[in-house]
Amino acid sequence: MSPRSAATASSEDHLRDNPERSWKPALVTAGVLRQVGEKAESYGSRVRLHPVYERSRPDMFHVLRHTFASVQLEAGESIVSVATWLGHSSPKVTLDCYAHFMPGAGKRGLAAMDTWLV
Repeated sequence: MSPRSAATASSEDHLRDNPERSWKPALVTAGVLRQVGEKAESYGSRVRLHPVYERSRPDMFHVLRHTFASVQLEAGESIVSVATWLGHSSPKVTLDCYAHFMPGAGKRGLAAMDTWLV
């Protein structure tokens, strides 16, 4: 691994492990969470202001994950892709949870056969 890729991986790990700097600002931008103030931290002679967010719902991550999967499937994304993105062990797990969000699943196949037969 090159020094540059090691530095990038380290930076990405830090963001993934620090929700205050990674996904919470994105939730504020999306209007899901609010910033309610700032806190000051001193580092020697430097003072850095950090945002303070309202307390999240205990199930916030689950709600966002479910919403993401639902929106993707309603838009026609493949069940295999969504299963991979969610980290499910198989597409069956995803189908068991989200099949009701795929209202047009059978209709596309029937329309394709109708077109082929005509």
